[in-house]
Amino acid sequence: ITKYSDAYIFNVYNPLSALEVSSYSLGDETDSLLDISLYSGYAYITSTSGKIFVVDIADPYNPDLLVWIATGIYSRSIFTANNTAFIASRFDGLHIVDISDARYPTEVGYYESVDARSVKIARDIALLADGEGGLKVVDISVRSNPILIGYYRRNLLADALAVKNCYAILGNEALNSIDIFYIAPLVNVDENTDSRPVNTGILAYPNPFNSGCKIRLPVERSGKATFEIYNIYGHVVETLFNGTVGAQSIELKWTPGSLPPGVYFGKLKTDKHEKTLKLIYLK
Repeated sequence: ITKYSDAYIFNVYNPLSALEVSSYSLGDETDSLLDISLYSGYAYITSTSGKIFVVDIADPYNPDLLVWIATGIYSRSIFTANNTAFIASRFDGLHIVDISDARYPTEVGYYESVDARSVKIARDIALLADGEGGLKVVDISVRSNPILIGYYRRNLLADALAVKNCYAILGNEALNSIDIFYIAPLVNVDENTDSRPVNTGILAYPNPFNSGCKIRLPVERSGKATFEIYNIYGHVVETLFNGTVGAQSIELKWTPGSLPPGVYFGKLKTDKHEKTLKLIYLK
């Protein structure tokens, strides 16, 4: 828990009687702590100054500052996953920091935005609550080159953000309400299970790609099948296959041609199931 320039650690083994076990103070009354994310024995704490403090909490009774790194301005929100910290900085944007070695956090990527307030990660997608900029969807599969692939802005002052399974829940300060977005197609999540990636069996190589890629489709039984390419808005941009197949794999080639670079989705439909694969066209 943060309060002003202090962070507090509680033992919540008994949630009805939480016990404070230690605290950590910045010792700087001009700076305030804003958000905390825990990763691999360390607490990553954001602040109004834009600094990210890395605190060793292996011994929660004796937290110890390991290092700090300056990122943006007013680092309001942080999310840690896969040896990476994602920081939403107001008046600045999304900062991507490599934390594979907690002693040497290194900024490796940056996406500029107008009012980044909260960030959540779903596989290779960053969802950014961006104030008047609305909800932004950023592809972070290449950490050094985050790319905006979609946004929703209507009647929004995007503030708080949460992700659960195949849904993003956005706090809308403008209307004192929440907006719920279905994000399963973006992150290849099976809405009937959990947020783990689904092994669809569809292969694309290379992926990401420049001029074109080969796609191998698994067909488990004879019957009718279609394979279509969708853009991020859910519109079909090309049908690569539509016919009857036997119980065997199909190999196709896709060349986007005049389509703009970005993220696309290949969807295989048969009589029994649908499978989706994300495709990244770099050009």
